[in-house]
Amino acid sequence: MTSIDQPARDLARDALHRIDSHERVCTQRYEALDARLADGSKQFARIEKGVDNVVGILKWGGATLVTTLIAAVGALLLIVLGAK
Repeated sequence: MTSIDQPARDLARDALHRIDSHERVCTQRYEALDARLADGSKQFARIEKGVDNVVGILKWGGATLVTTLIAAVGALLLIVLGAK
């Protein structure tokens, strides 16, 4: 009876060994992925902060430009209308 069961037991033992090896490799891979994702999140936060800074500068610059153009148009109108 053991001779018939032995190949099945060997096959099961081999399958368990392969599953254990697979789980160890997957655990290492997932840990590496988690580390890369955490690093990517930090980099994304830095990029997002930089974009927010650029947007703030553009808003400030745009408001300054509009104000300057309004002042220039007003000055030109005063020159043109004051010359008459």
